[in-house]
Amino acid sequence: NPTMDKINVQLSRNNGQIGKAEIQVFDVYGKLLEVVESVYEMSQQTAQIDLSRYASGVYFIKAVADGNVLAVKKVVKQR
Repeated sequence: NPTMDKINVQLSRNNGQIGKAEIQVFDVYGKLLEVVESVYEMSQQTAQIDLSRYASGVYFIKAVADGNVLAVKKVVKQR
C-alpha cells in the first residue's frame, strides 16, 4: 500500500467451511463504489480488486462474510 492499479485481498477462515464473502470498495466519503463476491471452500481465498479505473486518492476495502465485518483496510491509490 500504496498501489497504482490492482490489490490482492486475502481472506481466511478458521473452520474451513464453505462460505461466501464480499469485498466492498468505498471512497473516502463513504460511497460504495464496487462489490466483489467471492466463494471460498478452503481456509483462505484471495480476491483481486482493480482500482485502475478510479482517481488517485484514499479508498477503503471492507471484507464481509456471513453478515460479519472481517476487516477494513485503507488503500492509497496513486497515478
